[in-house]
Amino acid sequence: MKDETATHFLEDQINLLLQERFNIHSLYPFQRLVIQRIVEEDSEESNHEGSVVVLPTGGGKSLCFMLPSLLVEGITVLVYPLLSLMHDQIRRLKEVSIPYICIQGGQSHQERNLLLEKLKTKEARILVTNAECLCLPALINTLAQITISLLVLDEAHTIISWGEGFRPALATVGPIIQHLPVRQVLCFTATADERVLQGLNRLIFPITRPHLIHASSNRTNITYHVIRTLSKNQSIAGLLRQENLLPALVFCSTRKLTETSAHSLLYALPDVSVRYYHAGLTKDERRYLEKWFNDTKNGVLFATKAFGMGIDVKGIRCVIHHDLSEDVLSFLQESGRAGRDGKPALSISLLDGREKPSPLASILQSTEHCFRKGLLEAMNEPFEYCSGCDVCNGSISLKRQGERAILMSVLSHPFHFSPSSLASMLQDTNGWYSYGGTLSSWGMQEVQEAIMLLITEGKLHMLKRPKRRLYIDYKAVATLLTTMHSWLRLKYESAKKKAEENRPQLPYHASSIPPDQGDSNLQDSAG
Repeated sequence: MKDETATHFLEDQINLLLQERFNIHSLYPFQRLVIQRIVEEDSEESNHEGSVVVLPTGGGKSLCFMLPSLLVEGITVLVYPLLSLMHDQIRRLKEVSIPYICIQGGQSHQERNLLLEKLKTKEARILVTNAECLCLPALINTLAQITISLLVLDEAHTIISWGEGFRPALATVGPIIQHLPVRQVLCFTATADERVLQGLNRLIFPITRPHLIHASSNRTNITYHVIRTLSKNQSIAGLLRQENLLPALVFCSTRKLTETSAHSLLYALPDVSVRYYHAGLTKDERRYLEKWFNDTKNGVLFATKAFGMGIDVKGIRCVIHHDLSEDVLSFLQESGRAGRDGKPALSISLLDGREKPSPLASILQSTEHCFRKGLLEAMNEPFEYCSGCDVCNGSISLKRQGERAILMSVLSHPFHFSPSSLASMLQDTNGWYSYGGTLSSWGMQEVQEAIMLLITEGKLHMLKRPKRRLYIDYKAVATLLTTMHSWLRLKYESAKKKAEENRPQLPYHASSIPPDQGDSNLQDSAG
């Protein structure tokens, strides 16, 4: 009876804070489970083993430790892998008036001493920091004298993905935690496969295994779409002409690609707000971009994968992968930036045939097997149904825009065009060639990029200098015709399937026409 009364009292406290402080009227089931468990385990006598909490992007992870921070006895330490995530969390804390301090690089000893004094005097409930600063002796000494109810490692998968190479400080967090008076260690992430879970056991929980709370990585409001392309920049421009796909986040593999792709889109769509975001920018530039993207309603941000993970904007309608992620886990993390407001959103992957073989590439290159099912099975998660992907929607397309025009032009005029003259002809709307002007909306560089890709694939051939004339050999002609046949057949099957779905359903048995009525109708028509 006593335990039941305490549980009801705790639920009342949670509901009161939820409405008055956070202006939220209800919790997701997993949120309530996590919050209640955290608060119940906050005691000196607790033999709590720690928790790994896997909630999908948009599932409200931050609320799972922000709300308990107001109910537990000691302070809460939040450790982030990226400055952008720290700044975003600070913005949230300010919105709900939770007192905090932030320890980060670039602060003087005097500044840090003043901030740490707020922890000692309990003026601040939360410490926001990163792995590098958590290793500072002054901070360790201060934390060793304070009751730490919660130590939260957000985006905990990065401890395994980055911590043993890219960010070695992340791998040292575990030993430091063992020397601090921490009641509960909480690892939060949106996705975690078996490799990540085993890595966290090894680095963060070496003595006792943590309690695992694992919600599905399935984001039912995201539709997975694949575009096969000869020019990724041209495809991005074509997509983002649609205002319903804005704001959009585009993931690129390198800093240089974020810049060149952003400039290309800006040239194609000068009326769209376009920015790029990566580690090479100054701290002030990154903060400005984070605020800009958070406030914009129709902006496009090109970001490297590591820094794009720090973008936390609820209204992103579309995430585009200029380059595929390294693995399925990263892909789900990155595509999960879209639709965090729960509204429908798109994850679009651009494939140009140069992708390295990987489980993720195999899933997204398939024309027969559901993308969503493949992604979830790769994470060892159950699959129930698909709420949207190209395969299940019947929208798979093997056609690459511009490919037919380029190949048929060369097939019709062998040894006539060089790459540059062919590109000029395809853009010239005043020429007499049958395919002249068909790629007039493309940039010259994009058309030449498409031509060179087809040469690399062996579909086009080019004589050596000085003439550099293009031709298609007889073997490639057969391949071209076969590919066109496959595309037309796929298009026909898709149209046939949609027609069958839209065909009105007749009753199993239609009542027969009375004989006399049938005869009278015949007589009327004869007369």
